[in-house]
Amino acid sequence: PRTEKVVVVVSNPHNGDQPPSKPDPDATAPLRRLLGQCTKQPESDFKQLNFAQLRDELLTLNPLDPEHVVQVNKAEAEFWVQNAGHRLGDSTDILGFECGGSQWVLEVAFPIKKPLGDIDFMQDILSTIEKQNIPAPAPIEQRWTARSHAPMSPAHSNDPNQVFSWVGVIMYLPPGQDDEGLQKITDQFEAYTKALGPVYKQYGAVPHW
Repeated sequence: PRTEKVVVVVSNPHNGDQPPSKPDPDATAPLRRLLGQCTKQPESDFKQLNFAQLRDELLTLNPLDPEHVVQVNKAEAEFWVQNAGHRLGDSTDILGFECGGSQWVLEVAFPIKKPLGDIDFMQDILSTIEKQNIPAPAPIEQRWTARSHAPMSPAHSNDPNQVFSWVGVIMYLPPGQDDEGLQKITDQFEAYTKALGPVYKQYGAVPHW
């Protein structure tokens, strides 16, 4: 959110003609640099922390300040830019990523009824976040599936060509927060998802979890 960055992850069969690329071994540098600036400590103090731990340390400093969260999002976006490339692995490893510790998540699913309807949905989500100045952490995750035959699935459809998009928003519960701080984050997450309600309704999006 509020970074103008999109991270795309795909899992394609390997045909043997393209060797894996090596990600930047110091890809967490943008997060360490920001954490050093915020805490007035040397970056070397945080060298042992992984990506998710660095994000937790940053967010716990001021988890509900929109401008601080934007700076954390920008550092995370730079982390992903430096990790760009391709690698070989099981598809579950390729599509998985380090999503951190405790968190609140709401994922909804909706049918794509018109060309680029999935993109319009995301634009409306991002517009709501900006207009209401919501301290929305990254990522907002979007994925796509075919329809489901299961009647209770949020992606159920009788149309075999119907494509569904799934979009999840998140707020982290950093371990550095006390009970009062965690409750404030919980309250903010409830306000966040409530603010997105009109967008969900417009596109027929229903909760998955």
